[in-house]
Amino acid sequence: MKKSYNLIPLVLLVYMIVMSVIGWKQFADKPLEFGAIIAAEIGIIVLLRFVLRKRYKFREEMKRQKNDPSA
Repeated sequence: MKKSYNLIPLVLLVYMIVMSVIGWKQFADKPLEFGAIIAAEIGIIVLLRFVLRKRYKFREEMKRQKNDPSA
């Protein structure tokens, strides 16, 4: 699957949005804490996407080198 490193972060982002909508009432009196939690989750999801992309590119490079040993 081409660019499969986007799927997991996308699913986690949708899950985070659903959970934040459901849990908004618990943080109604603490909006700054709620915003900080959401920002931290988004940061972790973005970081995960970059790590997965780097891993995907590294894996493709290793496959390319394995198929072409002269390079």
